[in-house]
This record gives sequence, C-alpha cells and structure tokens, in this order.
Amino acid sequence: MLIFLNWITIQQFVTEMYVFLPVLGICIVIASLLQHELIVYSFIVGILLMRTWSHLPTYDDQLKYWQSNLWNYPKADAAYGNIGVIYNAMGYPGAGMDAWIMGTKVNPEYDVPHYNLSSQFRSRGMLLLQNGHFEEGLNNLKAAYPFLEKAVNCKICHFRDTWKRELNELKAMIDDPKSALFTEQKRQLDLMKSLEERRKKSTDKKDIEGIDISIRDCSERIMSLGKILGNVQVMEGSGPPIQDGKLVITTAMIAKT
Repeated sequence: MLIFLNWITIQQFVTEMYVFLPVLGICIVIASLLQHELIVYSFIVGILLMRTWSHLPTYDDQLKYWQSNLWNYPKADAAYGNIGVIYNAMGYPGAGMDAWIMGTKVNPEYDVPHYNLSSQFRSRGMLLLQNGHFEEGLNNLKAAYPFLEKAVNCKICHFRDTWKRELNELKAMIDDPKSALFTEQKRQLDLMKSLEERRKKSTDKKDIEGIDISIRDCSERIMSLGKILGNVQVMEGSGPPIQDGKLVITTAMIAKT
C-alpha cells in the first residue's frame, strides 16, 4: 500500500482506486477477528457507514471531487489546477483562470497552472486575431509570455523542451508582431480562395448567400490587416489579386452580401 501513497500531488493519504482490494482484505480479516464481539463490530461498521454516506456526494461529479479535496487540503496545488480545467470546460474561463492563479500562489514551482494560464491567453489572442481584433489579440499574446516563461523555469517542468519551443515561437511573434499578422492575413486569403471556389460550384441559393457573407467578412479582415501592414489596396470593380506587390481587395468583394 505504501507505493500508492500520494501526499504530494493529490494531498491525500491514499489513492482509493488502488487500495480498494487491499482494504477489502483487511476488512475481511478484522470482521473474522471480531465475529464474536458483536457490539464492537456493530460500532465499527456503523462509524464506517456514516463516514461513507457523508462522503458519497463527493463523487457526484469532478468539480465536487476536487472541491472536496481542496476543502480538506487548502494547499493542494493539483486541485486548483484541475478545478481550473473543469471550469474552463464548463464554459467559465474566468473562473478557471482564477483557480489557476490561486494554484500559482499556493505553489509557484508547480508548472501546470502557469502553462494553462499561458495557453488561455494565447488561445484568446489567436481567436481575437482571427476575428479582426488585432491590437487586443497581440496584447493577449504578450500577457501569455510571462506565464509560459515561468512554466519553463519551474523546478519541475513536465515538457520543458516542447514548452521552450513554444516560448521561442511566442517571443518571435511578440518581437515581430507583423509576422503573426502576415500569417493571419495568409490564412484569411486561403480561406477566401476556398470560399470563392465553393461559391462557383454551389447551386443552392441559401448556401451562396452564406458564402458571400463569409467572403465579405474575409475581405474586411484582410483590409484591416492591410491597413496595419501597408500591403493592401482597394480598387473599383474587379481585377487580379496582386498588383505592384500589393494584395488587391476589390469593391465587388466587399459589396457581396
């Protein structure tokens, strides 16, 4: 049983799924020894039943399980980490980030909450870039950097080499934000080309209307990026996609609804 003690990570004396069978064997031995001591036996069984009954709600769902763990062990860094993941999966990213921040305060050398915070900021930043909110997106990427840097520098780092590579990529994007914007611009252009091809093949009126709206959105985002990068020009009517080294967004594309 000693090999399954888990004081450090889970902050509990034993991990129940591993010790169930050994404990069952111990209970059988104790029951056989106390079979002639009915009062003592009944008292022990009653106490165990009460303890088990009071503990059952802990297993209703993952959130209750880790909250129970945290109530018993307020400095359980892994509990904060898992609660953050659960909240995030439930659609409460703010609550998840609060839990991860608490985890970093309880144990600054536990790398997972730092990395999770970094991932949250990076994901938000990339989503904002994809939706045309470029300045806010870059600010979120900058906010992700110190958390990822701390995760890499923790005494125990689960994926140091992988996270170092991610840190270098993030640093490159922050130092040269135009590269991130160029990448997003290329993604939008590729998307617009695929939409144009799909529109040519489609015969459904509603599908064509939806495609036109998507093309218009792509055009607007490419224009916004072009204003920052200085590599987009708008021309009347239609024309080739590149002129004089600049991407061309035509008024015909913008007007599509």
